Amino acid sequence: MRVRGRIRSHEPSVPARISGGRLVIGGPQRIRLVVDTGFTGAIALPPSLLRRLRLDEVGAEPYILADGSAVVASVYEGAVVLGGKTCPVEIISSEGDPLLGMQFIEDVASSLVINPRRREVVLNIR
Repeated sequence: MRVRGRIRSHEPSVPARISGGRLVIGGPQRIRLVVDTGFTGAIALPPSLLRRLRLDEVGAEPYILADGSAVVASVYEGAVVLGGKTCPVEIISSEGDPLLGMQFIEDVASSLVINPRRREVVLNIR
């Protein structure tokens, strides 16, 4: 399976939406998940989206932001639907853009291709 995204304003992203209390990656876009290879976690969502998912908080973890500052982020136990398959995932609360990080990519993808000439992102799923 492949999830196709776009590069907009120099940011690679993949489409997502919330359906049935789960984050669905691929298909019609309502949410842009920015592919952030510098983010070591799985998924980061702003509090407004987390409220729509109605997830249980399971703890907190420290993170270093791109600007070097340290924050402690709430961690939630969630699920992501990818190609009809449901995958458990840790989601952190973070202000700013929704992010798709390296932990998620390493867990589910066989490859990630970012093609700047075509302004295309392809996440190949195992």
